[in-house]
Parts: sequence; structure tokens; C-alpha cells
Amino acid sequence: MFVLRFPVSRIEEGENRVSIEVLPSDLELEYDDVVFKEPIKVESIFSRFCSGIMVKVSVETEVEIICSRCLKPFDYLEKLSFEVQVMLRHGGPHFAEFMDEDYASLDIGSGLIDLRERVREEIILDLPMMPLCSEDCPGIVIDGGKKGEIDRRWSKLKDFNRS
Repeated sequence: MFVLRFPVSRIEEGENRVSIEVLPSDLELEYDDVVFKEPIKVESIFSRFCSGIMVKVSVETEVEIICSRCLKPFDYLEKLSFEVQVMLRHGGPHFAEFMDEDYASLDIGSGLIDLRERVREEIILDLPMMPLCSEDCPGIVIDGGKKGEIDRRWSKLKDFNRS
């Protein structure tokens, strides 16, 4: 896939803005507990100066995830941003990825900036590990009981005395 790959030769001096929508499948973002409800909006601002390019990336998408307390699905708006820097030089690498660092060296004439893996990684890392549908989510309610009420299956334990 050539999604989120930008040739250096097409990035002009000054600020260049690129807005695209990417399908989750293009970034291999398919999970059982996360449903992407819309394409992923990616806005990249390339600021080219004499010996380099600064790239500011903003990502926004809406996903449906499962609440870790009540186990009900809810919508979560994911918004994130990051920056990477590319140093341009003659005879440098022809391909720049940003998986481990925010900096890469690239050939000034034929280089290709690849943001695909970095965007994918940032989306995965930004998803909450223990998502909550609301801060005051009561969790799973059993038998229509109320908070503080003892489940009848555990009622015998309240009379249990430690010896």
C-alpha cells in the first residue's frame, strides 16, 4: 500500500498541508473489541526548509470500544498528534520510516517519507487500556440490584465468623 507515503521531490519550500482519509484496513487496524466507525482523518503539515522537513501530523477518528466496567459498547473520539523531522542530504537513504524515532535521514532528490507505521502505532497506543463509558459507570449490575446491595448468592457469607 502506498497510503501515507510522500515523495520529497513533491514537497515544496515552505508549508505544505495534506489532508487525507485512510481506511482502517489500509493501516491493518482490525480488532475484535474495537470497531472503527469512520475512515481515519490524517492531516499532515510539511514545513520544508533548506536541509530538512518538519512534519506535524494530526489524526482523528471515532471508534466503538467496550467499557471495562459494564462491558457495554460506547463511542470514543480518538484525537492525537505527533511530530517527526527529516534531515535531507545527497546520497542518503531513499526511504524514511519513523517507528523507533522522531528523526530520519533521507535522500534529497528521491526520498520517500513513510508515515504509515507511525500513524498506526500512535493510534494503537492512544486507545485506552481500560476504557470507561463514563467516570461514574456503575459496572455490571446483576439481578437488577442496586449499589451496596448484597447479591443473594453471597448472603450466607455475611454470617460467616472467623475463628
